[in-house]
Amino acid sequence: MAAKSAREVARRRQKAAVLRRQKSKLKSGRKKTPAFDREIEAILDDLLKDLKDFRPLPFMQAMMQYARPLMDMSPGEDVTPASEIFSTAVSIWNYAGQPEDAAQAETEQRKLVKAIAKTFRLDKAEGKRILDMMVERREFLMPSDLQLFDPFFLVVRRDVSYLLTEFDYGRLEFSMDPVPPQPEDEAWLADLQDLDSWMQDGAEVWECEKEAMEIKEALLDSYSRWLHAKGLGDYADDFDFFAGVYLEFVYETDHREAVTLKSVPDPILEHFFSDFVLRKALTTPTKYPTCPASVIFLYSFLQDKGYMANTKSMVSNLAELEQIFFLFVKGMFG
Repeated sequence: MAAKSAREVARRRQKAAVLRRQKSKLKSGRKKTPAFDREIEAILDDLLKDLKDFRPLPFMQAMMQYARPLMDMSPGEDVTPASEIFSTAVSIWNYAGQPEDAAQAETEQRKLVKAIAKTFRLDKAEGKRILDMMVERREFLMPSDLQLFDPFFLVVRRDVSYLLTEFDYGRLEFSMDPVPPQPEDEAWLADLQDLDSWMQDGAEVWECEKEAMEIKEALLDSYSRWLHAKGLGDYADDFDFFAGVYLEFVYETDHREAVTLKSVPDPILEHFFSDFVLRKALTTPTKYPTCPASVIFLYSFLQDKGYMANTKSMVSNLAELEQIFFLFVKGMFG
């Protein structure tokens, strides 16, 4: 991304300041998301404490569990993309939850049977059998009388559990030698400082969306090189993945207040681990314990690059949340 002229930076800061003043009267009446999350978690705890065979899952994770029988039937990655099978599963889930309407149901049923038969190379009779099985699976897996009002979570039967272990820092061979900024880092570091200034001056997320995405791409490229230089190449893919989700959370999500990598208020950081990452990072549950470590090393990287002079406070907060997050994920998927 090309460096911004001083005039352009000043113009955008002035515009952001005007917008901030215009919005100030609205902010006081808005409900904060983290508080709402804690309210939801309390309700979930009350409703599920006696339901040992069920657990609340983020919607997309619940859909992945629902779609598993179809995923297991896949004739091969080169034949049918997993995304297409998943989309078929979601369509069946929607169909199974529709109110009774004979004419509409028959039309939708024919479409789904045809799609299943084509996807898995089956005849129509076998396609109908698969459809019926998946319709029954919805009520078995997610009983309608147990569902809550929260659209982001579904109460799901524990038909599978994962062996989850805490991230083992002891097995890392991590170089303590700093990796200073390289010439190719100068542009994104300068742009990141500009982006922080705009956010602090009250700019809306959508105003900086393009810049944020470009910075994220360049930053993650540099982070990946840093991980390899530090001897963490074996973890680069997972660390890069979760760091990307964290950057999206910080700069591409409306928090109703200024948030930058240098300043993430505790309730907002808690919201990342208690909700955002579980909804956005669709991956194998066994990888979730890696998430806090990826963000901790991201801050070490940012300190090496000179973006932050001291990351001790942020790393300390992350270390405290790491254990809580692991217990949360273990309770959800273990």
